Amino acid sequence: MVDQNIGGYTANNGEFVIFVTLKKGEVFSGAQMAYEDELLDNSTMKWFTKAPRTLNSPEVKKLMHPEDWKIRVFAKKSDNEGTEFYYLGDVKPIKDTIIELEKPTQDGGKKKVVEMLLKFSEPIDLNLYRYLEAGQD
Repeated sequence: MVDQNIGGYTANNGEFVIFVTLKKGEVFSGAQMAYEDELLDNSTMKWFTKAPRTLNSPEVKKLMHPEDWKIRVFAKKSDNEGTEFYYLGDVKPIKDTIIELEKPTQDGGKKKVVEMLLKFSEPIDLNLYRYLEAGQD
């Protein structure tokens, strides 16, 4: 599958797969808003759903029941790195961090999005974590 074709994540056959570009740059070409996905440390990621999404959106409901899904995260540092993503590991959303909020869009409006913290079942390899974090501001 090509990441652009699935729009950041897909859920099928008990697997929920998330693709994240960590460093978006100043211009969000092709995106309607700035997604501030980030690695907080080598075991935790702050992640945003696509917009518009609410706590009642089907994929958010799936993430609220992580016991029913194998949730995998793939990431790349930036679009300048090409199209290859690194497998970071399996995650579980931290349920009490799942919140709905509004974010500004490029056209000056606002759209609903859901933010959550994802906890990795195993810490990300330290060398890979350092590589992905290099240049992150």
